[in-house]
Amino acid sequence: MIVWLASYPKSGNTWLRSLLSNYLFFDQYRKKTEYDLSYLKVINQFPQAEHFFKVIEKPYNKNYKFDEIRPLFKLYQEKCLDNKKIYFYKTHSAFFEEFTCNKLTKAAIYIIRDPRNVLTSYADHSAVSDFNYVFNFLSNDYLGTLSFSNINFECENFQSWDRNVKSWIKAKKYFKVLFVKYEDLAKDTEKEFCKIIKFLSKVIHMPFDKNKIKSVIENNHFKNLSNLEAKGLFCETKNREGQKQRKNFFLKGSDRDFKKDLSPELIGNISARFKDTMNKFNYF
Repeated sequence: MIVWLASYPKSGNTWLRSLLSNYLFFDQYRKKTEYDLSYLKVINQFPQAEHFFKVIEKPYNKNYKFDEIRPLFKLYQEKCLDNKKIYFYKTHSAFFEEFTCNKLTKAAIYIIRDPRNVLTSYADHSAVSDFNYVFNFLSNDYLGTLSFSNINFECENFQSWDRNVKSWIKAKKYFKVLFVKYEDLAKDTEKEFCKIIKFLSKVIHMPFDKNKIKSVIENNHFKNLSNLEAKGLFCETKNREGQKQRKNFFLKGSDRDFKKDLSPELIGNISARFKDTMNKFNYF
């Protein structure tokens, strides 16, 4: 069964993956002379082309509307995963009923971040200087398409920032969902990561080891991750074909401050657009 690490893009999902993969493979990492990110790929992103290639009917040389691909999310999980095993998957997808179910999913951890800092982080990551353009992206309820060619694959179901968050709140009626604020994880990493491991110890009987947690946090300090990336030890920095050159992935982290980058008008627009959800998670 699956444990999802879910989030809207640029909300700290990769950092959480790094922490958790280090905890899961702690003994293997301990044998290394220097910490690296080699086990990060064990918690891979869903969906990817390979998932749909295994269950879609050929030929697949066309664009599919989202309603056509809804069944494929769950179909892959039913046909290609062993329900007796535990799988960890990262996803930026909003939750919908055809995405998964309680027979396929054990639990989810949703990491949420202030949308004003999500906006500036996404702009940096995508090398986009127009903050209003990124705000329109965060506000868009676009469902996405599935397209195949020799080199390209696209299947986006982010939806808007608040719809993404609200969708995983609704997922609570199907399986357990733990919400973690990025800001809390950055401020007191040990406390929040202990909360995450305790949650997993209940839902999948993962052992809780306080000493291991301390070592994992030290390994995954933001500056250390940034140094590893500078050494070329973070493969996800590499661009897909056709993308603009991106800045480093581990760029600012908790040092990011939207007040320094965004105009008062845009801050007001974001706050008005996402008011209910931001209030729910105390972002005012």
